[in-house]
Amino acid sequence: MKKSLQVKSRLLKKMAQLKDELKLDSVVLTRSEEGVSLFKTKHKRIPTVAREVYDVTGAGDTFISTFLLSICAGADLYEAGVIANMASGIVVAKK
Repeated sequence: MKKSLQVKSRLLKKMAQLKDELKLDSVVLTRSEEGVSLFKTKHKRIPTVAREVYDVTGAGDTFISTFLLSICAGADLYEAGVIANMASGIVVAKK
């Protein structure tokens, strides 16, 4: 548990640092089976929906395309992350 908190703390610091150094509005980090981390003014995590994984090929492409489409359609950062996370889960799921 302690190690998990240390990893989370380091992750949040690095995301904030990246946002500041590159003068970004926000940072989105896909984390495989850990879901997605979003950082704008504070950290939000979107957990992965449990599925039996068949093949992870295309998960990243599906995430970024669905995420950007959602943003363009008017979703906020969190909504887009949830939608994209679900779409990625569908792509990798065993049918």
